[in-house]
This record gives sequence, C-alpha cells and structure tokens, in this order.
Amino acid sequence: MPRFNDPRHESTEERDLLIPSTALCLRLRRRGQDELVVHRDEVAAEDFVFLFEALDDAHDYALMAREALGVFPQIIRVNLRGLHFRTARFKPAVGEPLDLPLRG
Repeated sequence: MPRFNDPRHESTEERDLLIPSTALCLRLRRRGQDELVVHRDEVAAEDFVFLFEALDDAHDYALMAREALGVFPQIIRVNLRGLHFRTARFKPAVGEPLDLPLRG
C-alpha cells in the first residue's frame, strides 16, 4: 500500500498513514442508476467522494446523508483505482478526515 506523508519524500511530524487500495463509500440508487454520494466544493468547483476506513464512520456519515437527502445510502466497498474523482475526503479509522489526491 502506498504511504501518505511518507517521510522519505518530505519531512513531517504527522504519522505515516497507510492508504488502502479499497475503502468504504456511500452509494444511492437513483433513476435506475447507482451514484456515489459526493460533496461539491463550490469554491474549488470540484466534486469529491467520501471514503472511509471504518464501518462505524461510514454509518455515521450515512445517517447524516439520510437527513440531507431523505434516503439512506448503501455502504459499499470500492477500489480506489476505479474512481473517476480527482480528490477524495478520506476518513481513517483513527484521526481526522483528510483530502486525498486520487488523480494527478
């Protein structure tokens, strides 16, 4: 697995974070098609997908999505390589969410 904030590449006091090849995310079924739950950053004019390492975090976000969207999304596992987003908001099992670049 690649390392985020690998000390060989830059000096940082943050702990190394292993980025898995798969992660949990939220999916809705709308008009016969599956859609991932995304957030639109109006300032950057960019969509990012929510990714989770732990099931309890994914469930908490699904509850918030149900309140906002009126539908409870499914929690699924996805391969990060298959995502077409440039950025993901990744929530590790321990620690705060961080923006993770998926594509250059």
